[in-house]
Amino acid sequence: MRLKDFFVVASNLAAAEALFAETANTSVQLRSHPSSPFPALFWSGELTAANAENFWISTMDHIAARSLVQRSLLIDLADLTFVDSTGLGVMIRIRKYGTRQGIKVNFASPSPNVLNVLRLARLEEYLMQTEE
Repeated sequence: MRLKDFFVVASNLAAAEALFAETANTSVQLRSHPSSPFPALFWSGELTAANAENFWISTMDHIAARSLVQRSLLIDLADLTFVDSTGLGVMIRIRKYGTRQGIKVNFASPSPNVLNVLRLARLEEYLMQTEE
């Protein structure tokens, strides 16, 4: 059924606890979203140079796993309180990676602070465009 990529598997309890601790520090969660038939990713907290790699890896893993079953992925930014230039770079990389995987990445519901940074960087139109 090819469901292996949708689950995190650990070889023993210690490895499972380590995986859980690692993912608890990331601010990327997969949850249902009212405007999407598929689960959406929810980013929260701050996306800065200090944690950009965690956001990148977690999101990239979700995109790779979902590329077999869906053509678009919604990333909800409502709980993302701040993004810096490194974070903007991650958002651009995520959109490009999704395209290479055959998935249209849609960012939605940016908080006012995040939207302001997107506007100042002149990336609002590129990153916030919706699926056509």
